[in-house]
Amino acid sequence: HPAARSALENDPAFWRHADSLDPVSRFQLLDTNFYLPGDILTKVDRTSMAVSLEARCPLLDYELVEFMAGLPVDYKLRGGTTKYLLRKIAAKLLPASVLTKRTQAFAVPEDEWFRSELRQASEEVLLDRRTLARGYFREDVLRRMLRHHRTGERDYSSWIWCLLVLEMWPRLYLDP
Repeated sequence: HPAARSALENDPAFWRHADSLDPVSRFQLLDTNFYLPGDILTKVDRTSMAVSLEARCPLLDYELVEFMAGLPVDYKLRGGTTKYLLRKIAAKLLPASVLTKRTQAFAVPEDEWFRSELRQASEEVLLDRRTLARGYFREDVLRRMLRHHRTGERDYSSWIWCLLVLEMWPRLYLDP
C-alpha cells in the first residue's frame, strides 16, 4: 500500500533496522517492503484481475516470510545458490530442470508485438501526416528505425513504445 511504503521511507527506525542487517537480509527487507508491493505484486494483481483470475502468493504468507527472514544467511544463499532452503526442500518434489531454470522477467513481448500484430498500427501512427507535421520526428529516421526493427536488425521496441506514447498524448489532449 502506497501510504504504508511512504511511512516506511520516512521512518528512521526502519532504516536503522535495515542498516543493522547483513546484506542479503537487507535486500530481502527492502524487496518485501518496496519492490514487491510497488512493482511485482501490482503487476500480478492487475494482470489477474484483467482476466478475472484469482491469484495467490503462498510463499508470501506473513508467518513464512517472518520465519525465513529470521534464518541465517546460509539458508538463504549458499555458494551462489539463491533460495537455498526452498530448493533443498523442493528437490524432493520437483525435477532438477525446474530447480535449475533461470528466473524469467515479468515482461511484455513488445519487440515481437511491434514486428507482428502491432506493426501496422504503430507504423500508421508514427508515419501519419499529423505526427510528422508536429515537427519533432524526422521521417527518414523513423522509417529506418521501423525497418530495422521489422527486419530484426535491431530491437527498437522501447523507442517505438516511447514515440507512440509521445504522439498519443497530443492526440488525446491537444488535438480537436
